[in-house]
Amino acid sequence: MSHPTMSRPSVRFVQASRLWVDHQLAGIGSVPDEWLATTRDASVIAWRRLVDLCCEQEVDFLLLGGDCFDDRDEGLRGQIELCRGFRRLNDHGIAVYISAGATDPWTSWMPALPLPDNVTRLGLDCGSTATLERDGVALAHLQVIQSLIMADFGDEQAEGQGGEHISADHSLPGVQIDQTETALRIALIRGGLTSSDEGLLYGSGLCYPASDLHRFGVDYWAFSGHHAGWSHEPFTGSIAHDAGGTQGFTSAETGPRGATLVTVSPDGRIETLFLPTAPVRWERLTVRITETTDYDDLLRDLRLELQSIDRQATDRLWLCTWDVKGAGPLYPQFLDAKWRAKLTHDLYRQPGVPEVAVWSVDWKLAELAASAALEVSPHPFVNNYLEALHNQWNGTDEPLLDILNQSPVKGGAWDSRLEPVLSVADPAEVQAAIRRWGMKWFNLEEEAA
Repeated sequence: MSHPTMSRPSVRFVQASRLWVDHQLAGIGSVPDEWLATTRDASVIAWRRLVDLCCEQEVDFLLLGGDCFDDRDEGLRGQIELCRGFRRLNDHGIAVYISAGATDPWTSWMPALPLPDNVTRLGLDCGSTATLERDGVALAHLQVIQSLIMADFGDEQAEGQGGEHISADHSLPGVQIDQTETALRIALIRGGLTSSDEGLLYGSGLCYPASDLHRFGVDYWAFSGHHAGWSHEPFTGSIAHDAGGTQGFTSAETGPRGATLVTVSPDGRIETLFLPTAPVRWERLTVRITETTDYDDLLRDLRLELQSIDRQATDRLWLCTWDVKGAGPLYPQFLDAKWRAKLTHDLYRQPGVPEVAVWSVDWKLAELAASAALEVSPHPFVNNYLEALHNQWNGTDEPLLDILNQSPVKGGAWDSRLEPVLSVADPAEVQAAIRRWGMKWFNLEEEAA
């Protein structure tokens, strides 16, 4: 990205969020024994790698945008591991700035585990601003904004919740800035962006118009709150960026995960570089079956799909979900659990990709399973059952969410517990399973098979 020429101190920092240190992966099934430790400790390994990268890159500071751990997890290992990393960064003279997230409010941090002097907490009762200096020269001004509620203040100011505001004179709230200085101005905020001009959405949940960001005079908008990263240049001279999570935790979080190295050169150019950290990577791939496909052909096609993935330096294990498409004699074999297990192990033993293991956590067979479950008995109960299922399932674009909203368990802690399940559940696969169980209840399992 190109930015106006200016003379400013060079700055290097790493932006990361959603570490969820010691949070466990969901939906991995029964992985080989040699990978149990890696899957159990994946988020811890990713955090340690992030600390290593900060030291290797000799950055000025690490910026953490919340969700360092999940306060619903049992145990304190996550916070202990975080503090070990902070102390190591302190030994290397690297500052750490943290804003609290949805899963790690400041009240959930252990008071008996003191943070080292290099750590500055931002937001709510911890103060919303900070300035980083080098040899008496300000390198960066940081500000946490709880949210941006745009009001009609003309060109004078735009106000945020809690009395926080950023004025149009290019100053951050609570920080007295000499307008002649050129320190990097960073705003930390949770949420996403919408760009009406480009018709694009960055992130999800609460999103702000990208066209409004020019009013604040911020060089770098550090967004957070999403597992997937994104980047946008709202106007020349400013970047809005979400680094995403450092480790994927469900099959919905496919692709590489990591942090972002941000470099600001003396001429004002801001450059970002993805730094992978995740040892375990989720992928969702498609394989097609034809009338002539045999077992060896299938294994070859699976390996070709795996070879199309760009491997990251930190990748150790790929957890793959396969969408099986097409038709042919081989297709019905996928209904045999033992046959699928053999295929999974054969691919694991020879994945066709170097220096990475591949474990297939799921085979999506919605097309086949649905058609196999459509055997209809002349008994009216069966016809009524399938008709009712069809009518209910096709009455909404979000069938699983609709069913949850009508459930007596709706509300409270159940919502947050069930959200990860809904994020990875395939509605077509669930519908097919309901059909199969219905056939079994009506003593038609042979027809359903």
